[in-house]
Amino acid sequence: MVTTKEMKKCRGKNIKIKFTDGEIWEKRYCDSYQWDEDESEELMLELGNFLIKQSEIESIEILD
Repeated sequence: MVTTKEMKKCRGKNIKIKFTDGEIWEKRYCDSYQWDEDESEELMLELGNFLIKQSEIESIEILD
């Protein structure tokens, strides 16, 4: 699982994501980093119409 710091750096960048199930998404634009102030929900990245939970991400590579 990736760190909060790594996720915050992705906002506004093209990224490559490797998921915990082995799937890889290449050259995806990260619209935003989302969090819940009371920490009741998991941290997420928004990629277009997709919300990706922190626990689903094995690694992130910033491409630009």
